[in-house]
Amino acid sequence: MSSPHASSPLPVAVYEDVSSPRGLLLLNLLALVYLAGSLLLDLDLEELDAVAGLLVGGSALILALGPRRIEAGPAGLQVWRWGRPVLRRPIEDVARLEAGLLGLQFIRLRDGKRLWFAGIGPEATRLVDYLHSLRPAPADAGRAGRPDELELPVTAVRFPRGRCVACGRSSNASLTLEARRGFSLVLVSHFLTRALTAPGCGRCRWRRRIAGLGAGGVLVLLGLWSLFGLRVVPVGQVDPLQVACAALGLAGLFALHNRGDAWLDHRVYGVSARALSADSARVRLRVRSAALRDALRREARAPHPVGAQGGEGTGLDAG
Repeated sequence: MSSPHASSPLPVAVYEDVSSPRGLLLLNLLALVYLAGSLLLDLDLEELDAVAGLLVGGSALILALGPRRIEAGPAGLQVWRWGRPVLRRPIEDVARLEAGLLGLQFIRLRDGKRLWFAGIGPEATRLVDYLHSLRPAPADAGRAGRPDELELPVTAVRFPRGRCVACGRSSNASLTLEARRGFSLVLVSHFLTRALTAPGCGRCRWRRRIAGLGAGGVLVLLGLWSLFGLRVVPVGQVDPLQVACAALGLAGLFALHNRGDAWLDHRVYGVSARALSADSARVRLRVRSAALRDALRREARAPHPVGAQGGEGTGLDAG
């Protein structure tokens, strides 16, 4: 059996369907034990039964076809199964990346063939960043009419070092800005996220924490007032003030779950990550300072390594 790297230089990015076979085997054993127990004890947990069945079925399909190893680098794009090459193409044959549902990504080749992979985690993110870097897009402005916005490749986001981006004092801490794509209905949410790191200071990080607690506290007060606040009409009648507090609280909760972090980051830090592109490779930033926007554009034009930002990779935030 040949080695993937026997006659070619090391790839820049590697993605594997199963990065931990032992972990997958353990999960399947647990799923099979649960399914057996559910059948014997006649448990009525249809949702868990479905999840366990999908895990076992999906794992069986992967093993039947063979887990893939996708490599991308100057030597080209290669796909391996069980240590044997099943596809080899020059890297120039990669036409573009296409985003699918629930974090799936597709590599579209020039002949129309598509390769899918789950675009979550550091390996998948490095693959996305590398393929995106082959045809880099320039630093663009954000939405029309918003001169304080700009859109950059995630790997090209490099803040000036040494000074807090919020107050300009000497940097002694790191600030985390989360770029994300998805939705939240409060009880149900699905976000794909990438973390950006900016130089900051302890004082501004503390201010941001207090602002977050304050926003949450206002929503709690609105909820309490809608339930137990003083009534302006007799008991048994609909109280318009309590209804208004309940409506404001629900609207605020929805807004906080979807846009709250970006809004608070911009209010406190003067910079926020507003959106993540469909392929998770570009981020739209809103930056209050014109000098900082110019510095970010200059840094984006300079060469930058793959994986310079968001080292933990694209994450999944679901609930």
